[in-house]
This record gives sequence, structure tokens and C-alpha cells, in this order.
Amino acid sequence: MSDPADTPTLSALLPARETFGDLWLHAGPTAWISLLLLAGTTALAVECLLRFRSRSIVPEEEWNHLRALLAAGCHEEALAYCRPRSSFLCAVAETVIEMEVSPRPSDPAAKAERLEEACRRQSSLACRPLLLFSLIGVLAPLIGLTGSVVGIMRAFAGFAGAGEESSLVPLAGSIGPVLTSTACGLLAAIPAFVAYYVFRARADRVLMTAEGAAFDLFPALPRTYRAQSLRRRYDEDREFGLQIAPLIDLLFVLLLFFMVIAAGRGAESELSLRLAGPASASAKAKLAENAAAVRIEIDATGQVFLNRMPIDAATDPALPALRKRLGEIFGKNSDAPVVLIPNAKAKQNRVIDVLQACESAGARHIAFGVPVQ
Repeated sequence: MSDPADTPTLSALLPARETFGDLWLHAGPTAWISLLLLAGTTALAVECLLRFRSRSIVPEEEWNHLRALLAAGCHEEALAYCRPRSSFLCAVAETVIEMEVSPRPSDPAAKAERLEEACRRQSSLACRPLLLFSLIGVLAPLIGLTGSVVGIMRAFAGFAGAGEESSLVPLAGSIGPVLTSTACGLLAAIPAFVAYYVFRARADRVLMTAEGAAFDLFPALPRTYRAQSLRRRYDEDREFGLQIAPLIDLLFVLLLFFMVIAAGRGAESELSLRLAGPASASAKAKLAENAAAVRIEIDATGQVFLNRMPIDAATDPALPALRKRLGEIFGKNSDAPVVLIPNAKAKQNRVIDVLQACESAGARHIAFGVPVQ
């Protein structure tokens, strides 16, 4: 059994506290991609602030001028005024004015339907930046998840290559930093989704006002459209959602992995034992100076023998007599080695009982032996 002073603490096994720059480097290319997406979100937000304003969608000067021309019956002048301008109002008014100046007759219902169609088309064009918000919000966490999966694959490969002496602490230390990729993806996705819903509400309000102003230019047209139905029509083209299924899958995979590993090491973790590596020359010389090893045997029934003499009952897990006798031995010689020789049919729980007794008695050196057939 190893010296408790030689046993590394958890703080020694865990990596040192890392700075934000270290975490950023752990994320790798994913961090830079997320930064670019975040910069794109910022640029789109500025554009939407400038785009979705009443004076940009329906300039008051344009509306007053068009209303005066249409009221005076100057449709040719109104059409010439609308064509070089790209505002929402001029674009939708142009479609109806073209029908007014066309030699082909058209009824007011057809003009109203044409105006509704133009409003839907211009609304969709105006809301295109919102699609980019949704696209960033969906892609960013998936890109971050991809970086984390690649890092976890590397961590598992290193864990498998460490063999049977591998520990969960280094694995946890390896998986922790690679999850920074997922965090970077979420940091880019959250502002995009917030901006999407904020500017969608702003666009709905401004565009509904603009559609009403467009119909006010043509009071003779029947108002057959309904604001709510029109709103739903162009909302259907802009609905996106965050696909969180891959994130949930990754969470459950990691959870199951750690549950399986932890369950397999539950009993051993209760013992503060650490298998030592090859002994140095000085350690071998020190052991050679000590007295003969303490021999503990366990037969198939669970009976414990100390130096070939039976001790304690086979059904007693506490082993009080063994603890007392070992305490006396280690009190005289704390470096006395212990050789534990369990029978091949002895139960593992009985072996653990003996190991716990050795630990409580202060054993520092313990080895397993093979029973003589």
C-alpha cells in the first residue's frame, strides 16, 4: 500500500486555472468561425435598424407627393415618379398605377388583388435579412458542436491508449476545454436569435403600417385583404428553429459514458489505494532490511489466515482481530510488507474487507501473491 503522502491530490491532477485566451485557443477554428458569425450578426442588426423605419419604408414626402398626383389624375407623372425609387411605397404603388395607365380595362377588385400581391412580395424582400439571423442561429451551435465532437473523439482516443491505468480525471480535463467550441457556437447563436425575434416584431409593425399607407393612396379600391392573414402569409416564409436534437444527443452520450465508467469503479474508489509502479533500487533495499512479510491468506469459504493461523470468523466483514493484530505489527515496524494471497474462488468482497483492514491498521506496502497449488 502506498504512502498517503505520495498520493497525488485532485488539484494536482486537474489542469491549472486557464485564462479566456487559453479557452479560446482550445476551441480552435470553431472560435474564429463563431466570431465571424457574431460580427455578421452585428452588421445585420445595424442594417435592420436602418431598414425597418417608417420613414425608410414609407417616406412622408413620397406619400404626400403620390397622393397629390393621384388625386389630380396625373397617373403618368405618378408612374414616372415611382420607377426610379426603391422604397416599399413606390414599389407597391407602381404596380397599381401601371394598371391605371394601361389601355386594358381592369376592375377595382383586380387592382386590389394586385396591390396585395405587391405588398406580400415587397414584405418578403424587406425581411430577407431576418432569414440570415435565423441561418446564423441554426448553424452556429451545430458548428460549435462539430468542434466539440472532434475534440471528444481525440480525448477518448487518448483515454483508450492509456490502457488499464487510465484515470477519469485526465479525461475530464481533456473533455472540458473542447466543450468551449460548443460554448462559442452558442455565444454566436443566442444574439442572432434574439435579434431575429426583436427585428421580426419591428418589421411586422412597420410593414403593416406601410401596407395601410399604400391602400390609402387608392381609396377607390376595396379593402379585401385582412391584416392578420397577410401577416401570416409572409411570416410563413421566415420561420426557422434551433435544432437542439444533436446537442441533446451529445449530452446523453457523455452522461451515459461517465455513468458506466463510474459504476465500474465505485467499489475501488472507496479504498484510498494506488498501485505503485516498478520499485526503485533504494526502495528494494529498504524493504530487504525489514522483517519477513506479513502473510494473509483467504480460502474459498472466506476464512482469513494471518501467518497461516486462522483469525476472525469467515462471515465477519469487520475483521476486528485482524485489525488489532496488524496494528500491533505495524506499530513495531511501519514498513513491514504485506502479502495477500486470496484463493481463486474467494469472493471479491472478502478481498476488499481484508484490504480495508490493512489500510485501517496502517499498512504501507502490500502485494498480491499466488496460492500454492
